[in-house]
Amino acid sequence: LGEAGRLQVAEDLGYQVDMVIVPGLGFDRQCGRLGRGKGFYDRFLGRCRSAGGPAPYLLSLCLPQQLLPEGELVPMVEGRDQPVDTVVTVAPPGEGEGEGKGVGDQKGDQVMVFHHPGRRSEKQL
Repeated sequence: LGEAGRLQVAEDLGYQVDMVIVPGLGFDRQCGRLGRGKGFYDRFLGRCRSAGGPAPYLLSLCLPQQLLPEGELVPMVEGRDQPVDTVVTVAPPGEGEGEGKGVGDQKGDQVMVFHHPGRRSEKQL
């Protein structure tokens, strides 16, 4: 919090944001994100990107129920909605094979990791 209890973002305070964990109501496998419709995170992320320096890495964690089936995309408005770099979830029952799927945990759940095409991958972090 800054002066008079006003919440300030990083560029107002003179430092850079390296990573943002971005919430959402739903996600697709191309890292599209459905927010709550007010654009708060999209505007904040736009400010971070225009502040100079490298853009923050955008990571979203979701439940399997929040991940759209393969081939379905979150409707996004060009120039306004910001995709994330990576979406991480646990594979729904019957999934866990193929690109983007990772290692299992002790209970046998498969962790699924999706990277936005054309954006940074974990190798560039």
